[in-house]
Amino acid sequence: MAVVYPLAVPDHKFASMSMRLRRANAMTESTFTLQQQIYQYTGAVWEAEIVLPPMTRANAKKWEAFILALRGMRGTFIMGNPLHDAAEGTATGIQLNGSGTIRSTDISITGTPGGTLKAGDVFQIGTGLDSHIHVVVQDVTLNGSGEGSIDVEPPLRTTYANDTSLDFTLPKGVWRLASNDIGWNIDQASIYGFTIPCIEAI
Repeated sequence: MAVVYPLAVPDHKFASMSMRLRRANAMTESTFTLQQQIYQYTGAVWEAEIVLPPMTRANAKKWEAFILALRGMRGTFIMGNPLHDAAEGTATGIQLNGSGTIRSTDISITGTPGGTLKAGDVFQIGTGLDSHIHVVVQDVTLNGSGEGSIDVEPPLRTTYANDTSLDFTLPKGVWRLASNDIGWNIDQASIYGFTIPCIEAI
């Protein structure tokens, strides 16, 4: 049976997880005045590094198989931050109100009338290979008809149809390994250690 991507991570019981958003901005600086000029481009990509808790061979086997099945940077997998289990805002049933355009950071939504979304609320849009993670960057309160707009980062990766759902419960995105050379450590007590750097698949 052939491996089908994206894979699911064996579990989300990470010892630690670092996450950052790398942007394609550039800066020039005058040789004489030191005045700076910033060039903002639309490129932005999530990067992460997960560290797994120490584990015995019996538990490590599934992670070994997972890493090998990815075939270096070739394969993809679905992963989220286990702490992002719910939005702080009160709005539910959030959907796009009109299409969400690729590279947009301002999207129209519908949801609970008078409901709120809070800066820092994280959501998933899309499914399968088209799953991506975005963050609400300003508080918003929907009007009496349940309509409003939210500012999000990073920009949308593709164009989504009207009524596409935004999932604020355990949002996940598609990732790939950040290197073709990923391994693991084994100590004299036969305890395994894994550190897995990865990058959003876009």
